[in-house]
Amino acid sequence: MDERNSPLTKSELAFTYPPYPSDNLGHLELDKLVRLSYHRLCKEPKHDLGVLDLPVETLNMIMGHLDLRSLMSLQRVNRRAFHMVNAMPELGAIMEYSPNALRAIFAIKTGRFITCRMLFAKLCSYQCETCSEFAGYLYVLTCKRVCYHCFTSLPKYLPVLRSDARERIGLPADIIKQIPQMKSVPGRYTALHRRRPRRTLMDATAVREAGIALHGNARAVECYSKKVAAEKLEAYRVSRRKLEPDLVDHNIDREYSFNLPRDEYYFNPRRFMAIVSVPFIDIQDRRAHWGFHCLACLTDVKGIKSSDRQYIASLFRDHLQEDGEIIREKHFTKPVAKIQGPNPP
Repeated sequence: MDERNSPLTKSELAFTYPPYPSDNLGHLELDKLVRLSYHRLCKEPKHDLGVLDLPVETLNMIMGHLDLRSLMSLQRVNRRAFHMVNAMPELGAIMEYSPNALRAIFAIKTGRFITCRMLFAKLCSYQCETCSEFAGYLYVLTCKRVCYHCFTSLPKYLPVLRSDARERIGLPADIIKQIPQMKSVPGRYTALHRRRPRRTLMDATAVREAGIALHGNARAVECYSKKVAAEKLEAYRVSRRKLEPDLVDHNIDREYSFNLPRDEYYFNPRRFMAIVSVPFIDIQDRRAHWGFHCLACLTDVKGIKSSDRQYIASLFRDHLQEDGEIIREKHFTKPVAKIQGPNPP
């Protein structure tokens, strides 16, 4: 094994700390919510798969293109199908190193949008699909590898309520059915442990693209949203004036805006409802690498996301070479020797 990719030594481990204890989908005891039948004992098959009784290599190629919901349906056809699905190399690796990713997909009911091969490919890549840093999380709504900083700050990783897509964007029911969506799991999310009930959420990027296709361009979508917001504000003014006729519009508008939902970024539970922690599966050494943080970057005040970054052993060693060794929980680069000149007169 390459020394750069070897496990961290005890001295190196002293300068690391585990990921933030932010409650996401993976912290909701998914093993109790979703029962996977991969390790279930099954008798030897008595019947074949009929027209699907093909060579193992050919059948694995076909099953690799099936979405996960269809794959699990195929598994329940008979014992032969059960054994063939469980013999898939990709599924075996997922079950061995990251079964929670599979449980999360079935828990929020997004299996019809994700294939086994797609999920395996994401687990075998460690880069965030937005910033290319190490990503220790999976956005299971559309199966994207993402880092902590990106999924807590970018609009495209904030799932949209189905009611908002229908009312604020004006999407009809037939278009809404085609957009990737999920049923959230009731529970506590974020570091504040905020409890949230079940919600139907949709992928923000897909909602935006559907809105542009419906209205013609992004500006038209924005105008439609502003029109709907203005109508709601006027309806609120009318209802408040009926209760308190002396209220002026300025106070009503301020009260209305105060009650509008706001994106609290890493305190917004909706940002964590489609997130699960996943490792990086290294195919060469057949190991799962979980991300960790640098202790010296915990108190970083550079104004960048260095304190949010995660590393694996090879990336952490590159980080130490770039930012300097850690002394007293801070990065220090090696001092450059100064050239001494003649003493001043």
